[in-house]
Amino acid sequence: MARYVLSTATALLLALVVLLLAGGRQQHVAVLEGNYDFARGDLARAIRHYRGAAGAGSPVVDYNLANALLARGETGAGLQVLLRIAGAAHPELRRRVAFNSGHAHYRAGRYRTAALHFRDALMLGPESVDARINLELALRMMSAERPPTAHSAGTADDGVDADLLEQLRTQQVPIPVLTPHRGTGY
Repeated sequence: MARYVLSTATALLLALVVLLLAGGRQQHVAVLEGNYDFARGDLARAIRHYRGAAGAGSPVVDYNLANALLARGETGAGLQVLLRIAGAAHPELRRRVAFNSGHAHYRAGRYRTAALHFRDALMLGPESVDARINLELALRMMSAERPPTAHSAGTADDGVDADLLEQLRTQQVPIPVLTPHRGTGY
């Protein structure tokens, strides 16, 4: 047991030394400081730290920056950053980007665009209850903002795809308040 602990501690120390020698120390520290400030609610400082660390072009740092911008109410800037990293290689990051883009559009009242982003998030993570619920909320808002019209075959709620809406409704999950995924937990 002691041998395992010693070898694990040695491996962690070696990894830290490699990080420091590789020059990533400043970026790593800036991200940690940004995460700390974000958690404290000091979004202006968090944004400064993330922008300082974003020079390395890390999609995860940009994701955190976008979340801080969105939390501060800078929707346009936050969405621009999310759009820039939407094609990230990591599927979980792409799912989170799609979800948070949907959330930002929903809060801005662009329900159709929000629904498209939530659908993308659901396609990237079919097990995501949050994406499913938020997609249904966006679809409901889309149907609520349209004046009543004659229903065509295959649609319900004023043009919303009836099959999709029924699939979402049969999940029988309570509908919580919309909340974005936070960058600091990724």
